[in-house]
Amino acid sequence: MQYITPKEAAAKWGISQRRVHTLCQKGRIRGAERHGWTWLIPGTANKPDDARIKSGRYISPKGHLPLLATGDGIILRSRLVENFAPPGSKLTYIHAGAGYGKTTLMIQYAQSRNDVVWLSLDDRDSDTAYFLSHLESSLREKLGRLEFYAADYIPFVHSGRLV
Repeated sequence: MQYITPKEAAAKWGISQRRVHTLCQKGRIRGAERHGWTWLIPGTANKPDDARIKSGRYISPKGHLPLLATGDGIILRSRLVENFAPPGSKLTYIHAGAGYGKTTLMIQYAQSRNDVVWLSLDDRDSDTAYFLSHLESSLREKLGRLEFYAADYIPFVHSGRLV
C-alpha cells in the first residue's frame, strides 16, 4: 500500500498540514497510522467531511464570540485595534501563545496609523551597533525629523550599559 505524509495530504486536499494532523489524531482518516513523530496516510484515503461546517456556515463553539473573516482569510479585530494603545499610553504589552493573532493585531494597528515603525529583527540585530543604526534609519524613514542618533550610543555598547 502507498502512503503519503500529512504535508502531501494537505496539498492534495487543500487544507492545512495542522488540520491533517488533527484529523489523524481524532481518528477521522481511515487507515492513518502513527509511526514515531509522523503520520502515514493511505494514498487512497479520502478527505473526511468537515464536521465543523453545517449548511455552508461556520458554527462557533458556545461561549466564543463570532469571528468576522475577510475575503483573504484575515480576521478583523477592530475592537482590539481600538483598545490596543489607549490615549496617553506609552507601552502596550501583548502576551499570548503561538497562533493567537498577535502579529495580525499588530499589522492591523500599524495600518490604521501613520506614526508606527515596524522593525523586523534577524540574526544581525544581535550586534547592538547594527541594531541601533537599523532602528535609526527605520525611525527616520517613517517619522522624518528625529532627535535620535545611533552614533551617540555606540560608545556605550561594549561598556555593558546598553545591552
